Amino acid sequence: MSEIGVIGADDVARKEFATSFRGYDPHEVRAFLGHIGAELAELRANGRSLEDRLAAAESRAVPRELGGEELERALGLEMAKVLQASREAAADIRRRAEEQVARLLQEASEEIARLRAEAAADIAERSAEAESAAAVRRDEADRAAEEARAAAVASASAEVEAAKERGRQMVVEAQVVRERILRDLGRRRRLGQQHLEQLRAGRERLLEACRGVQGVLDVAMADLVVSEPEARAAAETAGLRVAASAELTLEELEAEVVAAVDAGLVAVPPRPQAEAAEAGVATEAGPEAPPAGTDPPTDAAAGPEAERGAAPRRRIPDPPAAAAVVHDQRTAGGAAPVAEEPVAQRAGQRRRRRSPAPATVQVVDAGERFEGVRLLPPEPPAVEPPAGEVVDPAAAGAGEAVDVVDEVLPGAAGTPVGEGAVVDAGPGSGEPGASAGPVAGEAAQVDLGADGGGAAQQEADHTISELPEDRAATVAGAGDPPTEQDAGGRPGPATVDVPAEVPVDDAAAAVTAAFDQRDGQVEPHERALARALKRALADEQNQLLDDLRQAKGVPGPDVLLPPAEEHAARCARVAVEVLAAAAASGGGSLPAAEVQAMATAMGADLVAGLRPRLARALDDGGGDEAAVAGAVSAAYREWKTARIEPLARHHVLSAWAAGSFASADDAELQWVVDPEVGCSPDCADNVLAGPTAKGEAFPTGQLHPPAHPGCRCLVLPANR
Repeated sequence: MSEIGVIGADDVARKEFATSFRGYDPHEVRAFLGHIGAELAELRANGRSLEDRLAAAESRAVPRELGGEELERALGLEMAKVLQASREAAADIRRRAEEQVARLLQEASEEIARLRAEAAADIAERSAEAESAAAVRRDEADRAAEEARAAAVASASAEVEAAKERGRQMVVEAQVVRERILRDLGRRRRLGQQHLEQLRAGRERLLEACRGVQGVLDVAMADLVVSEPEARAAAETAGLRVAASAELTLEELEAEVVAAVDAGLVAVPPRPQAEAAEAGVATEAGPEAPPAGTDPPTDAAAGPEAERGAAPRRRIPDPPAAAAVVHDQRTAGGAAPVAEEPVAQRAGQRRRRRSPAPATVQVVDAGERFEGVRLLPPEPPAVEPPAGEVVDPAAAGAGEAVDVVDEVLPGAAGTPVGEGAVVDAGPGSGEPGASAGPVAGEAAQVDLGADGGGAAQQEADHTISELPEDRAATVAGAGDPPTEQDAGGRPGPATVDVPAEVPVDDAAAAVTAAFDQRDGQVEPHERALARALKRALADEQNQLLDDLRQAKGVPGPDVLLPPAEEHAARCARVAVEVLAAAAASGGGSLPAAEVQAMATAMGADLVAGLRPRLARALDDGGGDEAAVAGAVSAAYREWKTARIEPLARHHVLSAWAAGSFASADDAELQWVVDPEVGCSPDCADNVLAGPTAKGEAFPTGQLHPPAHPGCRCLVLPANR
């Protein structure tokens, strides 16, 4: 430590270091800091040594007060004198200081008393001045307040007088207005009484007229009740009379037709030149069957049956007199309506919501399209084919046909029949002793044109109803037994039963049966859900309109409409039971949570479409309550009439498909498109996927139909 020099505070504060490339030289800084550290360590060691020595000395010394003699002996005589003199000087200084302090205190007290007296005098003088000034100001304020009070009283008196004058004027004006209103009310009351009396008189007159109309209706109803059996008896008499008439021969019929053409009563349709040149006469072969492997015409007016292509034809129990016949609805024992074709029933049930009501006359064999009527002459009796053999009337050699352009059914009051309607005018079949009508053994086929056939079908219904009972026409059903003989022993008309739809193989029959079964199961649930939703929407509409009438002004959607979740939950509560029943009809029982999820999805779909429409109606009304009420009613009317049924159908189909999927035991399922209506390209992709393991999603991502709203597909076992 001896070689280290002592470092002072100034040395540390003024210490400078040499700089290098990156700042101070680190070696020099480290050396200086080491030097300082050593200095501090040495100082601390010295301090601790001194402290130890001081503690040892203090422990050896005994503190006590020295007396005079001891002090003298210790310090000597001279030092004792110095101490004595200092003690006396100190006592003298203390005495003089005390005297000076007493004098200063006396002077300060006197000065304070003098200042207090001067301050009191000054305060008294200033208080007197302030009081005098305040008295002057108070007098001035009192005078000003009195003047202001007098001015305010005068102004208030003037205002009161002016207000009284205005009140008297207002009372006079109110009395004038009251008199005018009373006069107007009296006039209106007289007018109201006049209108009321007029309405009462009109009501009495209408009641008298209603009573008269009721009497007329009662008489008309009584006449109708009496006239129905009379008309039936007259129709039976006319039918018997026509049946008893002699049957016209083919030559006589052709002569009548040629005469009608020559007389210009009918228009001859254009015929192909090649056909006219080849035949040279007005005859042609029967309708050609479509070439093998091709589809027949699918004109929109040809009906749904023609759209499905040429169906296999049934066997002919007796030789046909035409391409198809119309059975007599009556037998000798009385009226017996012919049973309808089961396949036609099934197809009609599946198309009931997609097409207008079917006409009474149904296409049984479209063949070729004609303009006018084709008369097919009878053929010699042919051998009945074996049971189950399919016979095509066009290929069976039905003989030559004469193209005639009469577009009305002979003997039917000139009313046309429906498209492709082929009727047998009488029960005769060419056998001896058989009595037939004027067109026995001919068939009339009329083309409806391109209008879709709706009006013509109604006209066909009217035409058939006007025919005599022995010629009343109805389409032959697939389940109708062939009539061999009538009550008189005469052979009945030969029948060609060509149903609207016949499966071409067992697989197609199974698919058709599956769709028919599904449609029959879901239809009641569709109707039930649609009715329930319509009732719920009607109640909701009434409540909304009632709230709108009771509200002040036109509140916004947030006030009148419930929250979206609550709105959807209301609709979902209506659908839970129906969807559960639909799932059960599919063959499976779904968990309550899954059914509730379906109902919630249905409610969300309904609210997602209805709620924005209601919000726009409430926002765009412009404060006009009548306009808002009309817009709200229009929104609910649109949903109840046009959108509820498709929504209910989609969700009922979803529930049924979920139940059917849950109950399916097959390991592999295949997606099948409804052959009646087809479906979207997405469903076609699912069909192309082929058999798919149950639980594995189809290409569109669904486990089962429907893939989208409007989808009517099914999933069936892969081996079906």
